[in-house]
Amino acid sequence: MKKAVCFDYEARASYNRHFSDDFKKKKVRELERNITSIADICKTYSVSRTSVYKWIYKYSVMAKKQVKQVVEAKSDTQKIKALEERIKELERIIGQKQLLLEFKDKMIEIAEATYNVDIKKKSKFQALVWYYFNRRNHGKKLSSMYKVVGISKQSFYQMLNRRRYKLEEQEQLIPLINEIRRDHPRMSARDIYFKLKPSCMGRDQFERFCMDSGYRIKKLRNYRVTTNSLGVTRFPNKIKGLEVTGVNQVFVSDITYYDIGPDTYYLTLIMDLYNREVVGWSASDNLRTENTTLPALHKLINQRGKASLKGAIIHSDGGGQYYCNDFKAVTKELEMINSMTEDRVYENAHAERLNGVIKNNYLYPYGPKTFLSLRKLLDKAVYMYNTGKPHKALGKLTPKTFKDTIDNEDNSFKSYLPLSTVNHLKKKRIKIINKTVNVI
Repeated sequence: MKKAVCFDYEARASYNRHFSDDFKKKKVRELERNITSIADICKTYSVSRTSVYKWIYKYSVMAKKQVKQVVEAKSDTQKIKALEERIKELERIIGQKQLLLEFKDKMIEIAEATYNVDIKKKSKFQALVWYYFNRRNHGKKLSSMYKVVGISKQSFYQMLNRRRYKLEEQEQLIPLINEIRRDHPRMSARDIYFKLKPSCMGRDQFERFCMDSGYRIKKLRNYRVTTNSLGVTRFPNKIKGLEVTGVNQVFVSDITYYDIGPDTYYLTLIMDLYNREVVGWSASDNLRTENTTLPALHKLINQRGKASLKGAIIHSDGGGQYYCNDFKAVTKELEMINSMTEDRVYENAHAERLNGVIKNNYLYPYGPKTFLSLRKLLDKAVYMYNTGKPHKALGKLTPKTFKDTIDNEDNSFKSYLPLSTVNHLKKKRIKIINKTVNVI
């Protein structure tokens, strides 16, 4: 077995080294191409500069052609030195950045200990949301951002969907707080929290939400936020001043709360504004869209049919469930027109009146004890309201009887005009004076 050649400077005197012609030619070609230098060869293979020059004189093509060449110009050694200097500069910059990051981390740590808030956890997702909605402006790849933060794309979109649900529920709290304040004008924000028990926020956050929304004891104007970073859409009031001349033209809807002992549940009602018939309803233990407005909307479809809803207006008070993507997708498919209140309570007065009638005239006397019984008794209350409660505006007929009368083309009620605003009595008097008749 051939012994390994050792190129240690201290031991080189003990060995007679021999390099083949092919090896010498190879190193000369490398010198000619500026791949290496004489100093590198001497250091690596422990040979003298004289020996290397002999190789060049014997094997170099340029030497035979008497071409003068600077062998060590731009050698690998110079390149390596330049790279090493560049590495040192980058290490210095990285060291400064690292020191700055450590300083900022310490600032955040002190702030978290002082204010008892997990700043990194709360601000990380908010920063990602900003990059997500401004991705066309900053030009950074979101995939790289996910890797830096340490989360997957799927996890981010799951957090984004949870935030949408949270914002929807927060927006829906506004009309519920309004309703509680009408019944309990001096109830504090903390007591309202214990009454509603919203799953979207804790006690302190709920109190800040109430304060920011104007719900102090001395109540100020409700500064409702109508847009946010998630692209929330609000719709104009399409029924202000509108004269309703038939069924399936305008539907009004609202969500209210119902207490059973310490638990709070939520009722969603949809009413045909023309004949006052409840055509959609649901009871739920949370404010999610899939448990409130969507089931009520599907009941409306079953009651009236998809074809008859084309072009109809669905009017609400602007709660979060009425502008979420799922609800808008169904109304778009049905070709319905979305409408919301703008700044006055009476712009959805019919739906709010219906909430009080269903709760005070039916559910409270029925006295449901559980959520299951509440759902069953809500069905009973809606049935009794539609078939057994006469309305003065309908000629003392029930909503169901009035609709049947219209369907049978009884002309005695063709002039009935339930307007969607509070000035309906004035317009009705003007209509009688002018002897005009609205065609159904």
